[in-house]
Amino acid sequence: MLLLLCCAGLAQAAVPALVRSVGVQGKSADGKPVPTGDIVMPLVQAGDPVLSAKINDKLFLSRFGVLAPKQAGKAVGAADGIVLDGIATQSFKVGRNDGRILTVAFDSEFCAAYCESSQAYYSFDMASGRSLQAEDLFTAAGMRELARQMRKQRLAIYRGETAKQKASLDALRKQKNASKDDLDDLEQRVALNSDCADAENQRATQSDADLLAAFRSYQLEAAAQKYTIYSSGCSSHAERALDDVGSVKLAISYAELSPQLSGYGKALLLGTGPVPAGGGYFGQVLHGSLGTMAVTMMLDKDDDGGVHGTYFYDKFRQPIALDGAERDGKLVLNERSGDKVSATLQLGWSEPAHALQGRWAGKKELDVSVAP
Repeated sequence: MLLLLCCAGLAQAAVPALVRSVGVQGKSADGKPVPTGDIVMPLVQAGDPVLSAKINDKLFLSRFGVLAPKQAGKAVGAADGIVLDGIATQSFKVGRNDGRILTVAFDSEFCAAYCESSQAYYSFDMASGRSLQAEDLFTAAGMRELARQMRKQRLAIYRGETAKQKASLDALRKQKNASKDDLDDLEQRVALNSDCADAENQRATQSDADLLAAFRSYQLEAAAQKYTIYSSGCSSHAERALDDVGSVKLAISYAELSPQLSGYGKALLLGTGPVPAGGGYFGQVLHGSLGTMAVTMMLDKDDDGGVHGTYFYDKFRQPIALDGAERDGKLVLNERSGDKVSATLQLGWSEPAHALQGRWAGKKELDVSVAP
């Protein structure tokens, strides 16, 4: 299937990308082959092969922890390093593709002890191939304000749902033939939504750090008409059947979003002028060298300051896991062999080089330089 979608954008910066659907082959949790078409991935062709590869690598790294295949046929699978690891189904939709921004939304089901669905959103600056991260688009004050708006949205929704379920419960209690099971069900729904509303109300005095942490937990979608922010549901898995709210959505027009945006965010999302180069490196596909070998790397930062990621020697394309921390703008990352640290990377951002640079220390020491 070939998707060619052109949504109305703020500016037609380029031709929309071609997005092809490729099947993913593998075995499900019960050891049986996954039916054809149950798991699919997008493969983006954006004119510039380097830009296309950056986008495809980001998507494949995020979904499966591997680099995108250099030449994909109708399907990808174990030969490309893909392990399904509990993924039962996966589909995607292209929500925006106007040559300026590409947005891909995934809908997946994961099965282990139980099955659970999830959604994920990825947006890209089509001039550079950068993955749009919150820190790129928003000021710190903007992220905090949007977290406050999301809290108010969640509080209003849970209060409204509580009132709705209470009304249903009151009406049911007036019925002479009301079953105990139905009454118990509604009582549990009232209790769940009331507890969720109370939890949001208690967050009214969140610290700046807590607001930023909350915002970074949201899913972000740069849709065509509005910027959409998703926060996860309040219920635990055991309560999921009682949760009539689920994920909470906050959709904001781009004009209303303007005060919260960085200079880069305003230029890209509002078309206020030439789009400057993006800043951060977390969440980006990084290319460069380790010693004399070409490498590809992606790093993500955890809420607690920890850093995890993966890098590949481009020649061998095998993932090598990294873990560590960021301290005072410097990264210290460990490469492990079993439980032991086999090598350490110490990296810092060089503004003149616009790259992460430093040293890899294992059996010997080598220079490292990777850039978004």
